[in-house]
Amino acid sequence: MKESVQRIQNLLRVSSLNQVERKRLVKESLQPIPRLLRVLGLLNQVEKVRYITAVMASYRKNAVFCRDNPGFAVPPKHLAYDAYNRLDWSFYKTSGEQTAIYFAGIIKNYEKQTESAPLNILEWGCGPGRVVRHLPSLFGSRGQIYGTDYNAETVHWCKKNIPQVHFEINGLYPPLNFEDERFDAVYAISVFTHLSEEIGRLWINELERITASKGLIVFTVNGDSLKRYLLPDELAKYESYGFVERSNYQEGKKWFSTFHSPQYVAKSFLTHMEVLEHRTDGFYANIQDVWIARKRD
Repeated sequence: MKESVQRIQNLLRVSSLNQVERKRLVKESLQPIPRLLRVLGLLNQVEKVRYITAVMASYRKNAVFCRDNPGFAVPPKHLAYDAYNRLDWSFYKTSGEQTAIYFAGIIKNYEKQTESAPLNILEWGCGPGRVVRHLPSLFGSRGQIYGTDYNAETVHWCKKNIPQVHFEINGLYPPLNFEDERFDAVYAISVFTHLSEEIGRLWINELERITASKGLIVFTVNGDSLKRYLLPDELAKYESYGFVERSNYQEGKKWFSTFHSPQYVAKSFLTHMEVLEHRTDGFYANIQDVWIARKRD
């Protein structure tokens, strides 16, 4: 009862806030609803309604985008919504470009190869190519760019529409179909955020296997900047243990979500790697923690 009163009081304060603060506060206040839907097993049904609503709401705007960008291939709507929870082709393009610039900047800043040496880069969990499609133009002829995803339909679309990137299918469990130390840099955007603790640990070991000596591993997680969205019992576990899982949904999908504290990541993920940076300021339209690590010799 006390929590319900507090949520109502929060909502009553919304009118005095700016738009960003208003959205954040409303999202915080409504956090118990997804838990209830999760417990009742109704998230799939809700997602179907949300998808139909998104298709209808975005129709005009997306039609304008396609008219103004005739050479830009966009993925099937259901694949985009499954990956990004929205159907906005302008966002798909702009956020993809800006996020690619952000991660390319990290790789260029830390990679140890000479400027003329080939550079093998992998996006693990690339979805329908929002980010990885922009990397070839950022690295030029020296960049050999790869993407993997466990959605076979997504990979098929990427292979057909983004020919300058090499795409492969991966399973929910490792391994990847690459030899040891194949890549100079591997990055993953909001992938560990949808994996259980067991599978997440298997995958960080697999990414380390395919990364070359002194190569980079860059990934994002829901960390301290997002812990305000945790419910009281979840926050207690986050603070004491460091890992929180919201399951009762298909693992790997967006509604299967997890949170990783900085202490947990340092002790459970990066014990065999050199931590170069832990960024908490987010990147384009994303406020997740960014971890940058180097594989040791």
